[in-house]
This record gives sequence, C-alpha cells and structure tokens, in this order.
Amino acid sequence: MPASKSPGCLATELFPFHSMQLYPINFRHNHSSEPGSPDSDNAAAVGPPVGQLVRRRNSFLSAMNKNLIEACKRGSLDKMRSLRDEGADLCAADGAGMTCLHHATRFGYKDIVAYLIENAIRHDRHREKGQTALHKASWYQRRQICHLLVQAGASLTITDFSGLTPRQQAQRAEDSELALWLETQEHMQLVKKENQETEV
Repeated sequence: MPASKSPGCLATELFPFHSMQLYPINFRHNHSSEPGSPDSDNAAAVGPPVGQLVRRRNSFLSAMNKNLIEACKRGSLDKMRSLRDEGADLCAADGAGMTCLHHATRFGYKDIVAYLIENAIRHDRHREKGQTALHKASWYQRRQICHLLVQAGASLTITDFSGLTPRQQAQRAEDSELALWLETQEHMQLVKKENQETEV
C-alpha cells in the first residue's frame, strides 16, 4: 500500500504538539475587576502566550526538517520515514533552497527519489540557479533518476536561470546518449501538451 501523502506537501496544517507541554488558559469568570478576571485590564493567562508556543513549534519543526535533509544527504531512507511520521515536511528546503528531492538526485539515491515521488513531492526549483531535480539529474548523469522524474511528470522544457533545459545540461555534461533520450522525451511531452490544448 502506498505511503500516505506528506501533510506538509498537501496542505498547511498545524503540527500536533505531541512533544510539547500545553498550558490551559484559565480566567476567573466573576465579572469583576480582580486580577485574572475577563473584565480586568491585568487579565493574564496561565502558561506561556500563544505567540511563544507558535515560535516553539516553528523552531521544533525547523530542527526536524533540518534533520530530514541531513538524513537525505546520508541516504538514510529509514530515518527520513521516521522523521516524516513525526511531522517533518518532505518539501522543506535548506538555506540554499535545495529540497530533499534535489539532494537525493544529486547523490544518486534512487530509492529516496522513488519514495519522494510516491509521496507527491513537487518538482521544485533550486532557488539560486532555478534548477529542477531533473536539471540536477541531467548534469550529474543520473540516467535512472532521469527516467523516474520524467515518468513522474517533470518538465523537460523548463529552463534554469541560465536559460538551460535539462537536455542542455546533459549536453554540457557531455552525455550525448542521455541528451538524445531527453530530446525525444521533450518532443513527446510537447506533443502531448499540444493535444491536450487542442481537446480543450
């Protein structure tokens, strides 16, 4: 049975505070001006304010996402699964804007790429160079990963910030066989898109 969709990729949901202590907000409902009552200017909640809880939650998630990306770089799929189950976002990016899909592609972790694709990961661009995972796979000559990404619907015509398509990245890497295959897939993708537009 396929793994469930990553909550961070499908919707923006509040992370369950299963690892944090929550404090109830209790007021004295005596309609007086006594401290702690709703009518008092000095009404106070028991425990930390909501803003502090939100910051603590974001910090917790940020650390978890960082661990997820590090696990991806090491090729530890089991650790990634565990962190995802705890609430880590498979779509999270590091400081350079690279997601797990970018890193898994760069290092050639086919099992991780397949896992990310199964969990509906977007084909995000690298923030600095505008590169998709397919650009990375083409440059590093990861042929099998290129196949996985293309089958999953990765764009073959999108250009990075240098104006290069994945096929052109393969040409720069002097992998003529990969470049030829990407060119064929690029043509098929364009024909399919044209047919869809004609039907509409």
